[in-house]
Amino acid sequence: KEAVAQCKRAGIKVRMVTGDNIDTARAIARDCGIIDPTDDFSITMEGPKFMQEIGGVICVKCKTKICDCPKDQISAERQRKKIREDTLKNMDRFNEIVDHLDVLARSRPEDKY
Repeated sequence: KEAVAQCKRAGIKVRMVTGDNIDTARAIARDCGIIDPTDDFSITMEGPKFMQEIGGVICVKCKTKICDCPKDQISAERQRKKIREDTLKNMDRFNEIVDHLDVLARSRPEDKY
């Protein structure tokens, strides 16, 4: 709890990304000071819902989730292509959510990207 308080005093926004269910995640976040119970704008969301809201991660070039663009330097050199660059499909929705998102529950490794 003290570490979270120190981060907040330093101007660092602390977020929790966990595989726990949303109720457990919210309770832990409250206990350690990540969520302020008086903050009406704080968002706690499940990873799959978050990904649905933002449209997921897509390739900048292909505009699709899955494509043939190389994902590493060795493959890119072999194929004589640029490495895949990712972006969010719905950046506007991401920007609406991100400042108030404190807890992301039921997260998968991809949600932590």
